[in-house]
Amino acid sequence: FMDLFSRNQVTFLWDGFDEITPTYGGFITNIFKILRTMTKNQQWVSSRPQHQSELEEILSETSYSYVVYSDNDRREFVDKYLKFNNFSEDKIEQIQDQVKTFVERITLKSEINRQNLNNPLLLQMIAEVSIESDLSSNLTNFYLIYEKFLAKKFKVLRSKGEVVLDDVDK
Repeated sequence: FMDLFSRNQVTFLWDGFDEITPTYGGFITNIFKILRTMTKNQQWVSSRPQHQSELEEILSETSYSYVVYSDNDRREFVDKYLKFNNFSEDKIEQIQDQVKTFVERITLKSEINRQNLNNPLLLQMIAEVSIESDLSSNLTNFYLIYEKFLAKKFKVLRSKGEVVLDDVDK
């Protein structure tokens, strides 16, 4: 680490700046400033928008913002994921239809649901669940998607002998 650090080849990834307790905010921002002034190592900081101007000032950098996925972006992401996993065009179209229907239904419930669909991992989970499950009315929220996704993954791991659930309650 020290060798890479001294050659300015380290990138610090600071995730969740907005989640730091105010008690430690000054301490953390001092670390940012020290690293910025004493090295040329990169710092990437994630935060919610309310800290944008503060972080730009501390880091002397312009920030970038996530762009909301359009319906087409979501479709393209799922399409690439399924093609990468060698699904037939017919199966891809079937899964895309299920995902589209689920997305339309879930986004009607709240703006937060719409924002959550900008998460590629969540889109991947929705696509994977739709491979073996019908995304019709019985899956009405993201928690049920997570539950189905995890059940599927545990089933695969158990079949490989990599997960034993005999003593779960102990």
